[in-house]
Order: sequence, then C-alpha cells, then structure tokens
Amino acid sequence: MLLGWFLLPRTHVKAPRTGMDWLGLVSLMPAVGALLLALSEASRLGFGSQVVLALLAASLVLFVFFVLRERRAPHPLVDLSLFRAGTFSRGIGTGLLSYLVLFGILFVTPLYLESAQSLPSTVAGLLLTVLRCPGPRGARCGHDG
Repeated sequence: MLLGWFLLPRTHVKAPRTGMDWLGLVSLMPAVGALLLALSEASRLGFGSQVVLALLAASLVLFVFFVLRERRAPHPLVDLSLFRAGTFSRGIGTGLLSYLVLFGILFVTPLYLESAQSLPSTVAGLLLTVLRCPGPRGARCGHDG
C-alpha cells in the first residue's frame, strides 16, 4: 500500500455536490432511537407500560413522517422507488429474515444453555464457536456460474 501511494498517479476528480435531506435525517434518528429505547425498556417495564407505548407511538409517528418526507425530498436518504422492484424487495426481505434468524439463534441459544441446561457462560460461549465452522468451507462449496 505504501508503494501505491508513491507509484500510482493521482487523480483529482470533483464529484458533483448533492443535497442532504436534513429533515429526513432529523426524523429518522429519533425514530430509531425511540424504537430501540422502547424495546430495551420493555424488558424492565413491560410492553403494556405507558412509557413503552408512548415511545412506540412516537417512533411510529416519526417513521411515517420520514417515509412521507422521503417520497417528496429532492435528495432522499433512502430512495423508496427501489422497493417497487420485486427483486429488490424480495432480496431485502430475504436478507432481513436471515439476519433475524441468525441473531435470534445467537441470542436465544446462550440463554437456553445457561438457564435450562445450567451450563457456565464460558461453556455456552465455547459451544457457540461451532457455528463459525461452516462459513469458510461453505464459500468453497459454491460454483462460479
């Protein structure tokens, strides 16, 4: 990399400036924050508590405002027209589902091993290292076509 710094020619290309949807950003950040706070407080207060319900309602209102704003923004943070393409929507849905399953397994399995099986946390962690084994081998099993 150090040789590349000295040997490769320097290019000075000016990228065109695009606008930033600040109002969309200001509505998205508290929406995500309120949702995360509601989910984390629900374990302590319960999903029926007024605080959690208020946070969920605020998050929903801010998300709706964000979507409405992004549909009209000249330079949206998320181009919602992409979701009209079926392949894009199915790909996003499949990726979301696989990550939900993955994180569900990584979250529930140690709890089960520690609570129901009465294993120490170190043993539960060591048992989860087996989940990493198929990854490097799985890439070699594919094909190019």
